[in-house]
Amino acid sequence: MQATLDKKVMDILVSPCRVDILNQLAKSEGKPLEEISNQMITQSAGIKDHIAKLLEDSIIKSEDGKYQLTKEGKELYKLLQKIVIKANVV
Repeated sequence: MQATLDKKVMDILVSPCRVDILNQLAKSEGKPLEEISNQMITQSAGIKDHIAKLLEDSIIKSEDGKYQLTKEGKELYKLLQKIVIKANVV
């Protein structure tokens, strides 16, 4: 389980686009793809690929045409926030 979590964290950290998507979804009750795309900090032509990867890893889910964090996604987001805070302190 821990190795799977570590891989998911690394997959997100290596992609500014995925970090951006998680940040957006963590601050909302759900967003459609178009809204996510319009609010991206870094424009990415492959946003659908990033969304697909996050769906595949069960970090986000789609309901009624909106994407939102899963329970695991919320836990992962909290972990990422701790990593970012520690990195900024160093």
